[in-house]
Amino acid sequence: MADKTMVRCLKANSRRARVKGSMRHLLCAAVLASIGVEGFNGLSAMGANLNLSVHKPDLSAGYITTSYSATTGIISVNGWPLAFNLNGNSTPDYPSIVGGQYRLSAQVTPTGKLMTGSLKITGTIPSLATSGTLLTGQLSQFEYQSAGGDIFGFIFDVTGGDLAPYYNGEAGVILDATNSGFKGSFANNFAASPFLSVADNTAIHVVPEPSTMLLLLSVLAFGLPAWACHRLRHLGTVK
Repeated sequence: MADKTMVRCLKANSRRARVKGSMRHLLCAAVLASIGVEGFNGLSAMGANLNLSVHKPDLSAGYITTSYSATTGIISVNGWPLAFNLNGNSTPDYPSIVGGQYRLSAQVTPTGKLMTGSLKITGTIPSLATSGTLLTGQLSQFEYQSAGGDIFGFIFDVTGGDLAPYYNGEAGVILDATNSGFKGSFANNFAASPFLSVADNTAIHVVPEPSTMLLLLSVLAFGLPAWACHRLRHLGTVK
């Protein structure tokens, strides 16, 4: 009788030890998940390396004048919307926008960090029921080429406009500020050739590349809870 009692106690202690071990794995997974989430949030908030590319839908704008004032930190982009491509065809689905204006304004720090900004695109599209305001938004992220160049990128939260439903709440701007003279520094003024800049206002495509460590942490964060839950369910059946 004593021997049977001893065996039951040993089994119970073993189960408790394994449960504690599984709980430790769960706790580690929770910590890793927290680190992983914070890490990816940090990456998505970076000012550079947004990896924007053109996707449908795409509202194109041209005849744009782009300038930057180092005194105010404001990038001014003004021109006209040209066409709206809904399906990604080589020929725009709506090749004409009537009576519109394209205005983007962004304020950045001397190190190129976005502070605030907005986008407003007006005009009417024949054969679409448009009221005159096509798209409005608040800028949330900004990218540029650190070595200098004419390509700039913006991400904005869509706040209104007739085309807002096509963009799912967030969109990107790829701006080619032709002959901007930008050398990678916001300590100096720069300006593109008047009326030669073009912009694509496209569905969002943001792919910040995670580091190997963050990728590993994300795998652990998602894998360990599943493993631990499986172990706990298994241990619960042990008699």
